[in-house]
Amino acid sequence: MPLTIVILGAGAAGLAAAEAARAQEPGCRVVLLSEDARLPYYRTRLCELLGDPSRAELLTIHPREWYEARGLELRLGCRVLRLRPDARALDIEGGATLNYDRLILCSGSAPIIPQVPGSDLDGVESIWTMDDALRVEKRAWPPARTSPPSSRDRMAAPRACGWRTAASSPRISSFSAPWRRAAGTACGASRDR
Repeated sequence: MPLTIVILGAGAAGLAAAEAARAQEPGCRVVLLSEDARLPYYRTRLCELLGDPSRAELLTIHPREWYEARGLELRLGCRVLRLRPDARALDIEGGATLNYDRLILCSGSAPIIPQVPGSDLDGVESIWTMDDALRVEKRAWPPARTSPPSSRDRMAAPRACGWRTAASSPRISSFSAPWRRAAGTACGASRDR
């Protein structure tokens, strides 16, 4: 039976791990697990959907055929409930168990909303998944729109969502010279003007 390599997470790191596993162990079984139901996409480009949700497919890293051509099993919408390293097994939502010989954890990170006054208000959102970006985009521009918004409309998105603009927002940092704090007194002084 071939070596089974399971990769938990199908983002950029998970895909790189899958390609490396395939290159180092050509005959192995590679299984990529993603809790997201969508094909892996470029998370850092999600802001491109704000104002133009038709771009969603353009953010897909590879089409489904790419995974099939490389013999990579891609399981989307797959939520792992428990890791059992002694048994070399993962318990998956729905009652399934997936056994592995090697496990690579590429589960990514999570967004952090700074704990500042107002961060707990309705409408303060993070964009971490494609569904998040599409939800925020829908909220920013009503469906009655017939054409993509102009760049001027995009600049108005925060106000349309009830968000404050930089001019109306309370100061986040109580430090009087943020550049000095970030770059040091000598270097930062020139940026604080």
